[in-house]
Amino acid sequence: MDLLVYTFRVSLSLAAVFAAYKLFMSRETLHALNRFAILAAVAMSFVLPFAKMPQLSALNEDLTVPEVFIELEGVVVHSGSQQNIGVWNVIATVLVVGSVFFFLRFLVSIISVLFKVFKSKSVNIGNGIKLIIGGKDFAPVSWMRYVFISADDYAGNCDEIIAHETAHIRYGHSFDLIFMDLVCAIQWFNPCVWLFRRELCAVHEFQADQKVVDLGFNAKLYQILLVKKAAGRRWNFVANSLNHSNLKNRITMMTRKKSSKKVAIKALLPVAVSAVFAFTFACCNQSNSLYDAMDANVSTQLSNPQTADQPFVIVENMPEYPGGEKALIDYVTSHVEYPAEAKNDTVMRRTVYLKFVVDKVGKVKDVEVLRSSGNLVFDNSAIKTVESMPEWKPGMQSGKPVDVAIQIPIQFVRSN
Repeated sequence: MDLLVYTFRVSLSLAAVFAAYKLFMSRETLHALNRFAILAAVAMSFVLPFAKMPQLSALNEDLTVPEVFIELEGVVVHSGSQQNIGVWNVIATVLVVGSVFFFLRFLVSIISVLFKVFKSKSVNIGNGIKLIIGGKDFAPVSWMRYVFISADDYAGNCDEIIAHETAHIRYGHSFDLIFMDLVCAIQWFNPCVWLFRRELCAVHEFQADQKVVDLGFNAKLYQILLVKKAAGRRWNFVANSLNHSNLKNRITMMTRKKSSKKVAIKALLPVAVSAVFAFTFACCNQSNSLYDAMDANVSTQLSNPQTADQPFVIVENMPEYPGGEKALIDYVTSHVEYPAEAKNDTVMRRTVYLKFVVDKVGKVKDVEVLRSSGNLVFDNSAIKTVESMPEWKPGMQSGKPVDVAIQIPIQFVRSN
């Protein structure tokens, strides 16, 4: 699958699922479910573009490869020409460079936190959790098994702060943030990814706040503490901060009536959105592979030629071009010449459908036009390219090499 196509599909899926989450689930107090929904939605958005529909057997059809586009300008000008750097190449380069930048920024954040860990003294407060007490610039945060707290906080309202940060650790929120930061590095240009990350951080704070209240701390005093800390220094790292999330939303969520478990059915709505996209992508992917149309259950009888002179259409092991499908497309793309005498052709798009046979030793023979482009010069150019192909790996039936017929469309596109 082309990188840009995949990236577009992931972005589209993220946008749709985020809209469903924000509309139906973000206001509910089922924090554990919301956390799972966000992580699952993001992960599935990267998997859905690969969905494929079950293939029906191509019993009466020749094997078809994806179309090869030969352009007068842009892709191929003439045999042996170099490809021009088009707008899509520039976009792909920008996407990759941006991803590298955000990934490096992520690594710098990790190194920065580790540096604070190693240069500071820690106190073990139980369950493998270590407390690091620093100077005034230490905002209350947690990362992995470490709680960072300033000396002033340690001497003051320490219990509530430690309970809050310990909750982050026990819930494993640091792993969520690492996952989301990697996703943001890949989809840095997509605002929905950053919005999902903000929603996830908010859910983390809601969970930690609720844990503090459940442990018996006075909710009103804890809310006053949050207000005092709201103006404190923030950590722009992969850590969970006491003052990270929107204060008003956190206080509102603590005072809101708990959502009924029946509300959990709303979680099916993002799932339904994902299912729609999975079906859509599956339909798009149905014919993406050279041999996807092959059904493993096609009977040998239907695959056999009716006479000894006829080649097979479907065999147990189909012929393979050296290097695979991509190498085949690259070969045709780089060897087909857009006919010079057709440069003034008024038809913008012409497609030649060819049929040829890969014989028992892998040689290409019996090249013929199944459907003409409507212009003989295009037909001849396509035939010439196919006839010049190197030897294939022959097809095998019952352990023996056999002749196999293959169909390939070659499309000539005249640029504006």
